Order: sequence, then structure tokens, then C-alpha cells
Amino acid sequence: MLRQLAAWLTSALLIAASAAMASAAGVGALDTPGYAQSIHAVGQLVFLADGENGLQILDVSNPTAPTTIGRYQTPGYLWQVAVQGELAVLADGSTGIHLVDVSDPTQPRHLATLDTPDFALGVTLRGDTAYVAGRLSGLHVIDISNPEKPAELGNFDTPGAAIQVAVSGDVAFVADGNRGLHAIDVSDPSNPRSLGSRDTAGSALDVQLSGGVAYVADRQGGLQLFDATDPRRLTRLGGLRDDHFVLTVELVGSTVWISRRAAGIAAVDVSDPHQPKLQRVFPVPGEAWQTLIRGHLAFVAAGSLGLQIVDVSAGLR
Repeated sequence: MLRQLAAWLTSALLIAASAAMASAAGVGALDTPGYAQSIHAVGQLVFLADGENGLQILDVSNPTAPTTIGRYQTPGYLWQVAVQGELAVLADGSTGIHLVDVSDPTQPRHLATLDTPDFALGVTLRGDTAYVAGRLSGLHVIDISNPEKPAELGNFDTPGAAIQVAVSGDVAFVADGNRGLHAIDVSDPSNPRSLGSRDTAGSALDVQLSGGVAYVADRQGGLQLFDATDPRRLTRLGGLRDDHFVLTVELVGSTVWISRRAAGIAAVDVSDPHQPKLQRVFPVPGEAWQTLIRGHLAFVAAGSLGLQIVDVSAGLR
């Protein structure tokens, strides 16, 4: 009897696991020369941070056959790219940030470099300001109104390792590594000041804001959600533990897409932020570092296998 019960439970668990796992249809791929860390999409173009091989600019107008149309070699290791209009700002590790004219994506042109202390890992653009996550040097607020002469306006040295930053109004939310989530008042960019912080179960690697909720990729701590309506009192709402490292988040409506390195990507229903629910898991070749969702397609910075494009229709139902 016990053996039959064990067999039944095993069968039920396998059925549940297969229901959560969807077969992602590979649509297209482009194996870039470096290690694809992150991506930024503008229209039919994907700007890909390719590690030691710098910036790769890809035409994805035909997702089944993406092509490289432009390159820009940085001197360091390119972690992230942010694009606004005809300007790309590159977070290039030990060499700081580089400002590049991408008005002609086939011929990106260097405008300026600003060497930030330690490592430039993440960058977010808002108007004439770039917010840079500088690892052990914290948050840097940079004036880019003249892209040929960027200037640091202010700095706040967070207690952890500033890896990524999201900005909502006058508040910058920093994913601060093993010190969790940090909220910083940037209303006076020359004097950023701490509003509040909240430690997380793992190591905060990425953050996105929407509707007063901060969605945090917490590495070994999975996906964590915080009430950020009052940045001085960051309150945990809920979370979803994961057996794999959660590296980045992408919010689309009431679904958060998490990139899980060697374990592909997953769609998580966050319509109830107190009880996030796993919807589907999609295997992706390579190592899923960052995911962008455009319609029914996921564009994935897949580490050693460059850009991977998969059909994730099943996770959008």
C-alpha cells in the first residue's frame, strides 16, 4: 500500500512538473563573439553587451535570422548598455562609462568616456541624467546633457555592491548585492541621500519598479517583491524561491519574467504580489542572463551562446 502511494505521489509530481515546463520553440539565434550579458531593444534593433567584445548591434527585423550590423569595441568588459534616442551609454566595468553616438547603427561613434571608481555594472537613463551602479563605489549620478562632456553630479556609496539601478520619480532603487535593496533620494543630484533599505534573503542583482512595487532578482533568494510606495519603509510583500539563481527581471503586465542562467527563463504571475505563482519554465540554450519580451517572443542574452530568440506564447496566456 505504501509503495503504491509513493508511486502515485511520484507520478503526480511528474505531471505537475511537466505542466509547468513548456517547450520553448527556438525562433532564431546569433552566436556573438563574446559573452552576452545584457540587451536593450529599440524598434527592430537589439543592442547587446557582449563582455570583452564590447557592443554588438543586431538587426532583428527577421527574428528567424538576426544579423550583426554594427560593433563598438570597448576597452574593458561591457556589462550593460542603455539607449536613449541616438545616444548609447555603456557600463564597461573597470573603464567606467562610454557615451556612443548610434545615430548610424552600422557605424557607432565614440563621444566621451567618464572613468567611474571601481566597476560600472549597470546604467539607467532619465532625460539628461545617467544613473550608474558602480559596484563597491555605489550609485553615481551623471550629467549627460552634453554627451561629449559627461560630468558626475553626485555619488552615494551604498553599503553593499551596487549592481543595478531603477529610477522612479526622485528615488533611485539600487540592487545592492548582499545588502539587498537600497532607496536613495536623488531630488538633489549633487547630494544623493539614503531613504531606506531592506536586506533580502539572497543577493540583489536586478530591480524593476511598477505600481509602487519593486521586483528584485535576488540570485539564490529567487524573486522578491517589496512595497516601495514609501521608500523609507520598504516592506516585503511576497516572493518565489527558486532552485536556480535568478539574475534579472522583466515585467510585462502582471507577469514577471525571470532569467535563471543555466535553467532558462520562467514566467511568474504577480497579479497577487503576496503570492507570486510560477506559470511556465522555458529552456534556453546557453546561460540566460537577461530577457526582453516583445509580443510573443523572448530575446535572451544567453552568455556563451549570444542572442537567443524563443517563442513564449504559452507563458502569455
